[in-house]
Amino acid sequence: MLITMATRILKLPGRWFIPQVKYFQSQPKHLQILPRSSLSTTACKNSKDVEKSKTTELPWQRSSYKYFLPIQTRWSDNDQYGHVNNVIYYSYFDSIINHYLIHFCGLNTNVQTSKIVGYMVDTRCTFREPISFPEIALAGLAISHIGRSSVQYSVAIFAEKKNQHAKSHDVNYPDHNETACAIGQCTHVFVDTSTNRPIKLPDMMREALEKISLNNGTNPTSKL
Repeated sequence: MLITMATRILKLPGRWFIPQVKYFQSQPKHLQILPRSSLSTTACKNSKDVEKSKTTELPWQRSSYKYFLPIQTRWSDNDQYGHVNNVIYYSYFDSIINHYLIHFCGLNTNVQTSKIVGYMVDTRCTFREPISFPEIALAGLAISHIGRSSVQYSVAIFAEKKNQHAKSHDVNYPDHNETACAIGQCTHVFVDTSTNRPIKLPDMMREALEKISLNNGTNPTSKL
């Protein structure tokens, strides 16, 4: 458990006012600012408002993901602390998402000929433990929501088991941990390349995305 501290500093006429500091416990993946009781009635009318504002709980277990892609870490991925830098995880997310879109959803990434392009409008990542070169990371992907023109992805990175370099080509990936070292959520909005306005997802793309939806009970698949 991580102990975090939050406070609010308000500027009132003629003076600064620092309300009482609030201490609370949360998981490392959530750093929340709790509203003061005197402000809670205006900030949140009821507990349902608070629930809506919380980040969607993401799955840490490999069994929740439907598509997997091994990713070889690079020497340049490591930072000065000897582990893969946090910003690199987003490139891993991009890799598995676009790998699936291109190979199974018919996405054409040539902006000169494609009629649709996906803009990443929201990304987030929560870290549990580090990985480092020369590990082979295992990326996992599932679809958490499909809208008219948007797609929300649940992504995860699984580390190799300790003292074991991944060698197996088994699609069950026995050389990787069952619990993710990092999980994330990304949202694409697809737009018409000629108008730059949101466009309805093509049927082929929607059908392929539904196959790896968290609401779909299909077995995990892999490209490699």
